[in-house]
Amino acid sequence: MYEWTKVEEKFLVRFVNKKVIELLPKLPENPFDLVQKKKDRRKLIEMIYECLVAKKIRYSYEDYHPNTTKQLIRSPSQILSSPGLGTCLDLALLFCGLCLGYDLLPMLIIIDGHALAAVSLNHNCQNDGWNNPGRRELQLFRKENGEPDLLTGEEKLQELQQLIDDEAYIAIECTGLAHTDSFVNSEEPEAKGRKNGFLDFNRALDAGSEQLSNPRRSFQFAIDIALAHYGWGIEPLPLEILNSPTELTRVQVEQKVRKFTNGEMIGVESTGEPTKGNLNIEVSQGADTFENGKMKGVVMSSNN
Repeated sequence: MYEWTKVEEKFLVRFVNKKVIELLPKLPENPFDLVQKKKDRRKLIEMIYECLVAKKIRYSYEDYHPNTTKQLIRSPSQILSSPGLGTCLDLALLFCGLCLGYDLLPMLIIIDGHALAAVSLNHNCQNDGWNNPGRRELQLFRKENGEPDLLTGEEKLQELQQLIDDEAYIAIECTGLAHTDSFVNSEEPEAKGRKNGFLDFNRALDAGSEQLSNPRRSFQFAIDIALAHYGWGIEPLPLEILNSPTELTRVQVEQKVRKFTNGEMIGVESTGEPTKGNLNIEVSQGADTFENGKMKGVVMSSNN
């Protein structure tokens, strides 16, 4: 489980890793073929969604954290295997990682108290497609002076909604792929139209679009995952860390985690033998590189 500091909005993309596709069964059709054309990209996104529905994930709130400026985020393995739970943010991050892994172009969207995803139908990530000048949405992620920025504000939200109306993107209510029977009295989009605890794919798309005009949840920001990873240089946490054989109960990620070299964490100061129980990893700003068998700025401890 990871710890996210909420004011570090851009660094949510560190929890999106395209290698999560290694944790799912092979898709029923070749994703390489499907990602080439607009109509087939929608089919590929639906396959990813249905594959996750088949995992029988259960919707849940985040684990308690006494500091309201932080949120605990479940790892892909915790969502997909045991305990098999996920919040809206857990599920949206996982869905974005799977889409990126299959060369799609996802966005993470945060509204007040909720998270969802959107995925491009017009472009894919192959051959630097994330940086294609034809992607009109790229200008939404820049300030007036050209500096990179999150997509924020009412004007840019309207442009994002227009992309969805034009079918350049589809928005996905990711909680729809997780089971819950507890939304029966809710008026929120993710509660409407559930069948046996889930939203079918078409209803998940409708609910995703409805979230962006939901008067009860103000728009906060959106971030293009591929642009953040490849254009802004915000690298994802390596899957080797995200899914350590020893359960990660705490990972505090700061801005300067950069590399994982030769499959070893380098510069690790151990305060106990991490052979049993829970492994706690806290990464400080000095953790610039993984090299020579140690990770700088890291304190490891185990609860045996």
